[in-house]
Amino acid sequence: MVVLKRIGAVALIACLLFSCMPVSLAESDTDNKDNNASIVLSGKNDYEKYLTAHSSKDYDGNEILIDATDYTDCIGDTPKMCAGPNKSSAIRIVPDTSSVEWSIYVPDTAMYKVSFLYSPVDISENSINFSFGINGTEPYDISKSLSLPRVWKDEQTDDSESVGRQSAPRQIQQKRWNWSDLVDPDGIYIGSLLFYFKAGTNKINLKMISGEIDLSAVKLSAPDDIKSYKDIAKNYKSYPEYSGKDIVIQAQDADSKSTKELRGLSDNTDPMNTPVSADKTYVNYIGGNNWNSCGERITWKFDVNESALYELSFRYRQSYLNNASSIRAVYVDGAIPFSEAREVRFAYQTNWDILTLGESNKPFLIYLEAGSHELTMEVS
Repeated sequence: MVVLKRIGAVALIACLLFSCMPVSLAESDTDNKDNNASIVLSGKNDYEKYLTAHSSKDYDGNEILIDATDYTDCIGDTPKMCAGPNKSSAIRIVPDTSSVEWSIYVPDTAMYKVSFLYSPVDISENSINFSFGINGTEPYDISKSLSLPRVWKDEQTDDSESVGRQSAPRQIQQKRWNWSDLVDPDGIYIGSLLFYFKAGTNKINLKMISGEIDLSAVKLSAPDDIKSYKDIAKNYKSYPEYSGKDIVIQAQDADSKSTKELRGLSDNTDPMNTPVSADKTYVNYIGGNNWNSCGERITWKFDVNESALYELSFRYRQSYLNNASSIRAVYVDGAIPFSEAREVRFAYQTNWDILTLGESNKPFLIYLEAGSHELTMEVS
């Protein structure tokens, strides 16, 4: 379970079970190469070199939107027109379409975040893979093989308890419109990838490798400005601290997952798990060996009645990596709230334990407006 706690409370939290294989970065001595739009590098760590080469300025202006139907060129089959979100139009891009190209004007020479508004076409477990290029060249190795997530949800059923067993529901893939930033599919780099554009007119292109999507829009925007908790907390002086009942989110009741393997599981070894029974099997946690690949995400929806500061805690067991930690990035409403939430470490623990987001026994507080919210955890 996950728990939003009143400040200073000692409360139960959400049941998760973590595992993740460690990842190492390999060095590359490949020389840099010039390009009219960017610097092109190769090797597993070329993205770090790309960031260093273009670190002088991040874009800080308004969002730049491109209607996907306004493409200027394509190679291969012409994209088919289809229905987009809110009665708009979109184009269908399939692997038989070698590439689709758009012209875009950017006001500043800077680093930009790139996002797609898309919907999967086919119901499949196969990845949606594509490459992304700027002015005819993929700027770094990661951009040669990017992916867009599919979304899975629990099938809604009436699970009878008369037989004393609650089974994990079947996973149903959702065909719905989502905004998704371009990110590292291997999860080595957490957060949105950045792309360098020179001021003026540029060409961007998308080439499908596998999967089919309906694409409605492409967006260029300012990179996420993720500050440290110390800097974020400076703005908390005028906010009240939550003092009501703890808000408990059962981890098995996830709203969506990035893979169908992330289904609820059962563990009746600890009476604090909810629900639990000595003679019945209940689904009461999520994760474990099914949640061990970098980039895999689980999202929960929840409501708060008060605009206030909250503590965030997790009830977890990480019994897979002896003398090591599993790491999760934590997102609130689609964004990492502060830099420390990029890598939340869950230490080896054979028994269920509670981890409160924070450091040195001092919890980090998160400000939430009254209303609906989302919490996401991603393997990193």
